Amino acid sequence: MEIRAVAQSPEFDPAKAPKLDSQKWPEARVLKGHHNYAADYALHAIEAIVKLHGEQSANHIVRVAMNFMAVQFSGQLAKQTGFTDKTAHAAAQCSAAILRSFKNDVELARKSATVTEVSFKTFAPFEAIATEEMRTALFAYFEMSTRVTSGRFAAKRSLDTNIGIEVWRFEDHQTWLQ
Repeated sequence: MEIRAVAQSPEFDPAKAPKLDSQKWPEARVLKGHHNYAADYALHAIEAIVKLHGEQSANHIVRVAMNFMAVQFSGQLAKQTGFTDKTAHAAAQCSAAILRSFKNDVELARKSATVTEVSFKTFAPFEAIATEEMRTALFAYFEMSTRVTSGRFAAKRSLDTNIGIEVWRFEDHQTWLQ
């Protein structure tokens, strides 16, 4: 393999791309590798932002990035997780699926026809940087994703530091929110 600076790159040809040995790299191992890479990438990117800009600016940068990502990807992630209904419950289910994909133990509780709560103790892969402010910044994805899904529901978070449980409440207000 050769890495070099070029003004123009050639068109990608999948037939010429290297292939993994399926005996050494079965699909489960490849998927685990993708998961670990994505989790480490997200964590290390935020750690670098904190180191370069300080915690306060990093919280703002992460919050803005999460909002933009939600606008761009929430529909696609809803389809991938199978929770495409335009309900607060489906938004909670999708959020729980995303948290579970990072190997967090998540409980989903439907409190009423209009309220569903997601609760969890671990916040992988972000536990090393999970200050209250950074948790809020990261939650911005789920808050905006819910708002993108419908202007009638909202997501709110709370953290009980005494018992270490975070709760995300998804509520359909059945009227357009300002």
